[in-house]
Amino acid sequence: AEYEVGVYGLREAAQETERVKGTLAARDEEVRALMAQRNTREGQLADLAEEVAWLRQKAGVEEGAGTGVDLSQLRLKHQVELEKLRAANMGLEEELSGLEEERLRLKKQLRVKALGRGERAALLEVPVEKLAALEEMASALDQDPDFEGARVGPA
Repeated sequence: AEYEVGVYGLREAAQETERVKGTLAARDEEVRALMAQRNTREGQLADLAEEVAWLRQKAGVEEGAGTGVDLSQLRLKHQVELEKLRAANMGLEEELSGLEEERLRLKKQLRVKALGRGERAALLEVPVEKLAALEEMASALDQDPDFEGARVGPA
């Protein structure tokens, strides 16, 4: 339809051809990569088959004797282990959530204390840093056994 109207010409056809060639080249590269991956997997499968044959021979089990290994118990064991890990993970996530809530609560408390300290420093006309140092000294004296029972700070 575009060709008949005169909108689709040689330039557009050449551009479309280049675009299609690019797409085709990308698909060819993808096919090559998939074939290489398939060949690698086939090699691994052959190695495993040889290893199984060697292990069967070493264990004294004949090929095709119908004494294959029942993997259901192994799968069940892995599934149970996976469920235990999931449960432990859920417990840790709950603990993490609780710790995050506590962190936020403590952060709010710290902000409130900082505001209160700033207000006290402004009322006392003392820099906040000096007030913080005085409060730390008072706290240290409160915890010092030599000053047990003695009143430290304003009366």
